[in-house]
Amino acid sequence: MKKLLSALALCSLASFAQAGCLDWKDQPPTIPAGDTATIEQMFKAQEEVKFYVNEGMEELECATNNFKYNHIVYRLKKLADNYNQELHSFKHKVAQR
Repeated sequence: MKKLLSALALCSLASFAQAGCLDWKDQPPTIPAGDTATIEQMFKAQEEVKFYVNEGMEELECATNNFKYNHIVYRLKKLADNYNQELHSFKHKVAQR
């Protein structure tokens, strides 16, 4: 009986420890089009991207298999590439003024 209770307690602790890992929302922020965005919109997008990436990095520590890990990495890279492309467009627009 003690072994069963110990096993249940251990399982409860393990699931509690990973509970924070289940909170990541795989909903990347919307990135404004750089050629029409305002500086305020780009700064807001930057903060949202940073937050999403930080959350994703924490989730990587909890990834239980290669598929999940690779999926998170793919989503983070895709968002970063998209943001950087729009940032480049924004800087080009500003430089032409």
